[in-house]
Amino acid sequence: MKLAIILPGEIATEAWQPLEDEINRIVSPGTEVTLFDIKGGKVRVPADIDLTVPAAMSIAADAEKKGFDGILLDGT
Repeated sequence: MKLAIILPGEIATEAWQPLEDEINRIVSPGTEVTLFDIKGGKVRVPADIDLTVPAAMSIAADAEKKGFDGILLDGT
């Protein structure tokens, strides 16, 4: 299974690998995970996640075209 995980904001380079490692630790064997962050997105309070909907939808549509089996919106 190919799973796209859309993060609600931009992730610092140094945080990328630890986050990817943690996610890969908890998914089922055989699950291929790809992380996508929303460039320029910053969620300061939970309500801010609504501001990222257009970018998240664009990433989700692209992931579907690339053959991902599922999409997870992180932080929702």
